[in-house]
Amino acid sequence: MDKEAQRVLAQAVGKAIARKRMQAGYTQEDVAEKLGLGLGAISRVEQGIAVPTIIRLIELADLFGCRLEELLSDVPATLDDRAAMIARSIAQLRPSDQTIVVELVKTLAEQFKEK
Repeated sequence: MDKEAQRVLAQAVGKAIARKRMQAGYTQEDVAEKLGLGLGAISRVEQGIAVPTIIRLIELADLFGCRLEELLSDVPATLDDRAAMIARSIAQLRPSDQTIVVELVKTLAEQFKEK
């Protein structure tokens, strides 16, 4: 993973943590105290400067009363992830409708490519 991808990932995770923290009604100070961290550590994570370990992510999910996946939900998907999502979305359609959706996606992709 290149540096730019790491930066985008760190920012996405940080934003999700900040959102879940606020939804849970905690301040950064509350979270730092409950996890035995310095206030600066929480701030750096939420700003996307530091990336929490998987253990810390699990602790945060427990504290916020959410699933771990919810802290990672804003992480940008790879092209394969996006393709799989589209495939799951159209899997229950009739084959003729699947073809229409695929053609629409191809047409849209061509239009965006031209810009």
